[in-house]
Amino acid sequence: QPSAAPRKYLTQVEKISNAIDNGEGDFYFHVEDSQKKYGGITCFLKHLSPGLGKIIANAEAEGKDFAVVEKGDEKHFGLLLKAICTNKWTEKKEDVIPLMVMAEKYEAKFVVDLCVEYLEKVGITVENAVTIFQDSQRYKVVKYEDLAWKFILKNAKMVVAGEDFKKINKSNLEKLMTEDDMEDIGKELLAAFKRVTRNSGVSLATPAHN
Repeated sequence: QPSAAPRKYLTQVEKISNAIDNGEGDFYFHVEDSQKKYGGITCFLKHLSPGLGKIIANAEAEGKDFAVVEKGDEKHFGLLLKAICTNKWTEKKEDVIPLMVMAEKYEAKFVVDLCVEYLEKVGITVENAVTIFQDSQRYKVVKYEDLAWKFILKNAKMVVAGEDFKKINKSNLEKLMTEDDMEDIGKELLAAFKRVTRNSGVSLATPAHN
């Protein structure tokens, strides 16, 4: 049976996403101190993000069809615009917490809800616990930081053996090693600690156990 012919057209979501990446639309956002700009569709942005709506309204009052946004997490700002204008997002574990924080910043409640819905659907698992914990820690999302850490402690043996655990940073690995009830996986933790310190160029100094 012959294989299906490759798709030669873009979906509407793909077209809108590409337009946003290319700075096209009836309004655009120029990232401060860079050449990057993102396009946008004002009817969606004004309706679904009061924060962005205020920025657009202020620019329009000055006769402008663009606004300058501060340099920072441009990737997730772009993802926020796409989520608002297409009702879709990447649904990747490494994007969910940063996107949720960006959505809260610009009062895009329905995008926050999309992220929460994703977290509730997939749950905290061996495959994502470290990523969700460290992203929540970085962005100060206390609820998911606590939930992910409790999961890591409860399922430490499986988490340590998983691929996601390779992303753990040195300070969080030290924190895990000082937790009670880690004796059963002491060898695995020590091996991970050696790997992390070797990769970061830090001399090995195993933290004392409580």
